[in-house]
Amino acid sequence: MKKFISTNYLILLLSISLYSCNNIAPKNNQTDEGGGTKELITAYLAIKDALVETDREKAKSKAENFQNIAKSEEGLAELNTLAGKIAMSETIEDQRFHFYELSDGMYTYLKENTLNITLYKQFCPMAFNNSGGFWISDSKEILNPFFGSKMLNCGVVQETLGE
Repeated sequence: MKKFISTNYLILLLSISLYSCNNIAPKNNQTDEGGGTKELITAYLAIKDALVETDREKAKSKAENFQNIAKSEEGLAELNTLAGKIAMSETIEDQRFHFYELSDGMYTYLKENTLNITLYKQFCPMAFNNSGGFWISDSKEILNPFFGSKMLNCGVVQETLGE
């Protein structure tokens, strides 16, 4: 009898734990026209555009703007930190490396959220000494943030995200 009660008690605790963990934060948020996700995407794309232009100061400013948006949204601490690395970088090369890290985090974030817009995961095989790197764009046109005008159109669309 004692073993039966222990087993039932354990199952009850496990069930409560699983239910609680499942309700901490919904994983599949939906974007809306005025929502934080759209604002975050716009801020991310502004960083990308500044790097395409090879404008370190503009990339810094846009990364700081991204941080302001990310810190006001729950669960975006890692993206906030990555944008901070871009803002604090001394060189455009460092900014581009940290932008790759931010792109990886944004990709994960975007895959976990329902998008009401179409975005493109783009890839340049020559970035970072031929290791390759990807970024997210709102256009199929390749404008490479890792090389700017040096190799502006180097890359391919790897995946379509959203609608």
